[in-house]
Amino acid sequence: VGAALGMEGVELLGFHFHVGSQLLSNESHRKAIGIVCGLMAEARDAYGRALPFAAGSAQGLRSLAGAYLQAGGAAQAVDILTPLADKGARDAETRRLLARALRDVGRTDEAVQRLDEAVATRPDDPEILFLLASEYLWLKRVDAADRLFAEVVKARPIPQTRVLVGRAYRDAAEYDRA
Repeated sequence: VGAALGMEGVELLGFHFHVGSQLLSNESHRKAIGIVCGLMAEARDAYGRALPFAAGSAQGLRSLAGAYLQAGGAAQAVDILTPLADKGARDAETRRLLARALRDVGRTDEAVQRLDEAVATRPDDPEILFLLASEYLWLKRVDAADRLFAEVVKARPIPQTRVLVGRAYRDAAEYDRA
């Protein structure tokens, strides 16, 4: 990355860049981001090419779909996760990822359906309850969201939980409840 940016002392740690205490300019920052995005795309494509050799690895497919989601490829993630979710009757994690991808492509009603299925497989999972409640907010089903958020706060009675719930209300423009 340092060579590509034409700078010495640049290190790539995960996806974080460090040049002294900061990047030197917006232009170098844009170049660095372009390089990392290119590397992510190459890694995702290589993973996709290797995946057929892992013969039906649900975890591998979830990982590939997650990479697509991070790179803005929600439609590709939906294509990967839908058959996986339909096949795995007790797989709440796949349904949770699929719901996120469906929401990202604007299919919110289907996202809620998949989250409902995930809740049915793991009814005591506060993370899935939180995601479902958040989707209900976006659908303006505030009473249903209130019930689920109350369950989440009861399951995890720590201040950070209340902050996350408040942010969910704020993000959905439900300011009086935030």
